[in-house]
Amino acid sequence: MWSAVNQAKARRMRNGFAFVRSKKGAAALVFAALLCLVLVRVVAVNAAALRTKTEQYPMGQWVPLEGNFTFSAEEKTDGYSVRVTDARQYTYAAYMEKCGLPQNYLSEDAQTSVIELAVQIKNQHNQDGMLAISWFSLKDRTMAVYNYFDGFYAGLQNKTLADVYGVTVRPGTEFTVYLPFPMRYGAQNQSLLDAGGQDTFYFTVSKYPVEKSIRVVLAPRAGRSAGW
Repeated sequence: MWSAVNQAKARRMRNGFAFVRSKKGAAALVFAALLCLVLVRVVAVNAAALRTKTEQYPMGQWVPLEGNFTFSAEEKTDGYSVRVTDARQYTYAAYMEKCGLPQNYLSEDAQTSVIELAVQIKNQHNQDGMLAISWFSLKDRTMAVYNYFDGFYAGLQNKTLADVYGVTVRPGTEFTVYLPFPMRYGAQNQSLLDAGGQDTFYFTVSKYPVEKSIRVVLAPRAGRSAGW
């Protein structure tokens, strides 16, 4: 946003000075041109800075976060590591059964298939950091469509995760959490239930400065014949 605003300012200044005919106007035009060059340079530098390095890891491997974060550097993730040990796909009916809830528990427009990841989180030494799991996302194999962790769906199975923003882990310990990702994209929902549906996704655990993701391969579908 900052670079776009500055580019817009540069265009306005250039267009405004173009109508000045006096010597002062000419001097101002030169000044504006130089300013535009400076602004272009600043925009280019900032654009380069905003490009994130990407790293991909396989399931089962620990991913050290090393201070990288999903939303804010205030997460302070140094010392934290995550890994995915299991990934399962559920129809709506199968997920409600897993949660011990009736099929009509949610309204029809909220019913969706779910991908659930078993995620281990380990903290080696961090005293005041956290993981903003509400910003964890699951991208499809095109890397263009993604779904975020859903605290509401998580709360159906584990009330301590209901609408949670982040989690902390005591230093020197680790634990496993089950994170649901509702697949709410219409045709995307349907394709997940087809026999030839997509079985590979990318679980993003940090975005800045390094985007780290885990290549997730789904286990055989649960509730295939149960419908949504």
